[in-house]
Amino acid sequence: MRDHSEQNGRSRVLWGHRVLHRLGSGPLGSVYAAVDLATGQRVALRGFRRPHGANQERWDAAIARFAAAMADHCLIDDHPAIQKIVRFGQDGHIFYVATEYLDHPTLRDVLDESGPMQLPQALDILRDVADALDYAAASGSAHADLTPRNILVTRGAPAAIVTNFGLAQARDKGDSVYLSPEQIRSGDSGPRSHIFSAGVIAYEILSGAPPFSGDSATTRRRCVLTNKPAPLADQPPYVWQILRKMMATDPADRYENVTEAIEDLAHRRKPASPLFSAASSNEYAAEGNLAVINRVQIAPEQIEQSSASLEMSNCAPVLSEFGVQRQHVIEWSLYIDTAHEMLTRALLSSKARAKVVAIVLAAGALMLHVSRARIDYDHGTVIAATGSPRLALNGTPIPISAGDGVSSKGFQMLCTDAASSVVVSMRGCRLKLLPGSKLILRRLGYEGGPDRQFQLVQGTVLETIDPRHRKSALFETLAGQLAIHSSGGRLSATVDPAGQTHVINFGGNLSVDAQGDTVQVPRRQAAIIDPHNIALPLVGPIDDSQRTAFEQQKDLLAPSSLTERLDNTLAIAEDEVLLRAADDLAALQTSRTEKAIKDAQALQAAQAAVHAIALLIETSDNGDVPRDIDLTTLEPVSAGTNMQAALNNLDGHQLLSYKQVDSGRYEFMARACDSTHTLFRVRDGAVEIVQENAVKRQPLLSIIKRFINGSVIPSKR
Repeated sequence: MRDHSEQNGRSRVLWGHRVLHRLGSGPLGSVYAAVDLATGQRVALRGFRRPHGANQERWDAAIARFAAAMADHCLIDDHPAIQKIVRFGQDGHIFYVATEYLDHPTLRDVLDESGPMQLPQALDILRDVADALDYAAASGSAHADLTPRNILVTRGAPAAIVTNFGLAQARDKGDSVYLSPEQIRSGDSGPRSHIFSAGVIAYEILSGAPPFSGDSATTRRRCVLTNKPAPLADQPPYVWQILRKMMATDPADRYENVTEAIEDLAHRRKPASPLFSAASSNEYAAEGNLAVINRVQIAPEQIEQSSASLEMSNCAPVLSEFGVQRQHVIEWSLYIDTAHEMLTRALLSSKARAKVVAIVLAAGALMLHVSRARIDYDHGTVIAATGSPRLALNGTPIPISAGDGVSSKGFQMLCTDAASSVVVSMRGCRLKLLPGSKLILRRLGYEGGPDRQFQLVQGTVLETIDPRHRKSALFETLAGQLAIHSSGGRLSATVDPAGQTHVINFGGNLSVDAQGDTVQVPRRQAAIIDPHNIALPLVGPIDDSQRTAFEQQKDLLAPSSLTERLDNTLAIAEDEVLLRAADDLAALQTSRTEKAIKDAQALQAAQAAVHAIALLIETSDNGDVPRDIDLTTLEPVSAGTNMQAALNNLDGHQLLSYKQVDSGRYEFMARACDSTHTLFRVRDGAVEIVQENAVKRQPLLSIIKRFINGSVIPSKR
């Protein structure tokens, strides 16, 4: 991992941002106030990474959903009541997000401090929330996790700002009372789901408590599904009728949008098509059976099934399952600094210096050429464009045209409207994005072969892939819940509005991974895969019209120029010979890096252990240092104190020696558990390193001579 942090006084610089102080915790872990060094803008900075041991495939799928949500956010963050995303991207294995810095209390804080609000005050907040939600819905975005904690109260204009759009998958929502019934049943956060959540929040603003509650997550889900909120006794009947329509169990019974509901509240009018009359409302309330006012009835046996269905709906990988909300990016930065310092010290040794000089003299020109080849894999070029295609770069849409470059640095998404298309050429493949499509460039580079990964958010992408690259090359297109793999040939992928994925193999090897189930799509065959029934794909031959339509893509299939053909041939040679050698060198360096990091950790742990032992000796009960100490248990000074954890950080889990120099003075020695078995001497609390590995310091020629003469090389101990 590259180190993009630096220590500067008491602050740190991460990804071009100077970190000021910690603000708190959120869906993506700790949140820090920071300043963008390029613009001077204050932002809220978050960072997270894949936890050690996490399933790589599920992590990749969760990151794909996160990237799509972040890329879509660029379409809505120009609204004044929606928190803006200033920048987001990826650095090595760390993902970071910088959002607009807003120093306002949350609606949760306001309600906890001041209690329920009067209707006029509530309307100021609800109008801005409704405007933000409906604006996002018009662009095809839904919040999916609207709660009082995701609404800031500004006491100005706008009166409220909605935050954390696109971060719903990063938080475990299993115990939320703000989820709609359809979210609990199937995970569906459709266009009317946020109307239900807004109704629950409006109810809580006016009453001081949410309409659904319970002692456990299961109880709270059951309350939402049975949908029996108590009427608001201190509000006019029209208020209750409006809120009840917003919180209808069936989405079809709710308002068309949130603004319509808030306008009814503001003008004190009953809904145009109320679900029930005021008289029936009192009757149902008396009977305690308000669930029957809704069109959808919930049978008792269905409640238990729906209560557990939220877990089923979350079977698609999401960031919350990886515990990113518990991560701390500043701690990683400190860890990276420590590892970097140890590596720098290792490289400055004479032996390491000699190795570096030998490698540079033997393969300097070769590595220079290889580095150029790797850079070429990281980029693409727009070779044709019609209409007005756009490139959303870290959330900012910019127009693109023929000759422009693209890469996967940051989050880059190609977008086409109903009258535009774009063709991109890269080493090893070409792709064309048809009208009305969005495609995220997730990975363009080289890792054991050309490594390309795209994510089709909506619409259709056509691809041609050079089949000559070695089999370890990865050409992967994520579409819906599928991963489409090809080692060479021609294909198309389409995500339709219903969520089905259409894959056509016009020639080549093509397979589709549907959540662990692999479907082979033969040449000149098409597959239609329903995400709700991925086990039964529809596979059949393509018709002449589909093949003809693909062959008419002149800008995609135009023959390469002589220069392009020569360059691609050179790329194949680099792939098979030069870059394979570079992979071996990189693997060797990675192994050394991991060893250096482990040594750094072991050395720090050993230093902490000997300091703890010295403190224990100096604070012994008899007021004087002991004459003798058991090297394996630290008796008698360890009486009543568990020092096993400290001893476990020492080689052999014990001290090497201990002696009392005179009254009040002592000395002991111990070794670290690093690869060189570093030797520590502790005298009266002062710790010094007296010896690293004796074998390591011997000249290589001396070791060889001793081996030839039959001598035994001294052990590391």
